[in-house]
Amino acid sequence: MLITGLINMSRKKFYIRYGSHYIDKQDIEHLSKTLKSDYLTQGDKVKKFEKNLARYLRVKYAVSCSSGTAAIHIAMKALNLNSDSIVIMPIINFVAAYNVSKNLNCKTFFADVDQYSGLITPQSITECINKNKLKKVDALFVMHHGGHVCDLEKINILKKKYKFYIIEDACHALGSSYFINQKKFKVGCGLHSDLITFSFHPIKAITTGEGGALVTNNLKLATKSKLIRSHGIKRSNKHWIYDVQLNGLNYRLSDIAASLGISQLNKIKKFIDQRQRIAKHYFKLIKNSNNYIRLPDKKLVNQNSWHLFTIQIDFEKLNFSKSTLFEFMLKKKIILQQHYIPTNLFKIYPKNEKNKFKNADYFYKNSLSLPIHYKLEKSDQIRVVKELLNYIKIKK
Repeated sequence: MLITGLINMSRKKFYIRYGSHYIDKQDIEHLSKTLKSDYLTQGDKVKKFEKNLARYLRVKYAVSCSSGTAAIHIAMKALNLNSDSIVIMPIINFVAAYNVSKNLNCKTFFADVDQYSGLITPQSITECINKNKLKKVDALFVMHHGGHVCDLEKINILKKKYKFYIIEDACHALGSSYFINQKKFKVGCGLHSDLITFSFHPIKAITTGEGGALVTNNLKLATKSKLIRSHGIKRSNKHWIYDVQLNGLNYRLSDIAASLGISQLNKIKKFIDQRQRIAKHYFKLIKNSNNYIRLPDKKLVNQNSWHLFTIQIDFEKLNFSKSTLFEFMLKKKIILQQHYIPTNLFKIYPKNEKNKFKNADYFYKNSLSLPIHYKLEKSDQIRVVKELLNYIKIKK
């Protein structure tokens, strides 16, 4: 009993982080074997990781790379997007896709999002096209915020109408699923988009350290993507003879990273099951506070991989700011996070842009992400919710 008490006391000294990786003995053994092998890069581990990932997603081709951002860059180059291309993406997203699009000199337009989920919608895409009087659209980014999946069924109706490519930014959604016509699909199956990108950053569902992948059912896009990620080089059956077929980059994933990915992917069901248990426990802990807190869509709990658990608080109604709450929780050694600041609020966004994003503004002003990761314990969740509700009670 005394030992248990000391362990609990020691835990209280540490911060509860909003995200964290999980590495076990098996992961370390996989890494150790690779470190002792003849190949740290360009060996057989990358191919094995790609094969296992494609099998898990039920997609034909997986191309690994050095980061989720690299995956986005490769995807856009594989689709030949350039200064003549018109690209639409959600205003609520990590800045990576916008940075890549601008670096390729694409004409980039933003669509608003649903004010409660932060997801791009068929309606907001149509509004973006009409508002900006776009005569064509070359590519559409959809981003599955926090693991929630966009309405791919209705978005594909727009795809047929406007004949654009769809790139799914699924960096939050490895392990998520969705239904179309009562049939279940995994995010990444490639049946309702042209390319899907993933990130294996340490706070994602699985990690390779840094790392990413793009997947597709299109052989031509997969082949071109592999060329782009490795200098545009195509090798012959003689290792000293090769050709450079396009201007590529070095976005290769190392065998060290891939070996960690192989081990982590073996545990993905365990990781996703735990995140779903954590989400369900948050619903249970907060259910009686719905007057002050808006929870995510509970009916999708078993379809969501729960990269994030994002709630909304009406700060204006309660008469305190999000910053004061973040600061209070930080003093209690609890780290909350913001996902995301709308891209139009950054210095890099053109200041003469007159577009308004009413729903994104609402989502940004009222949303925050609670801690969620494999190592999070029920006692941590109880502590997080207790401190959050205590602060609301003090302020209301």
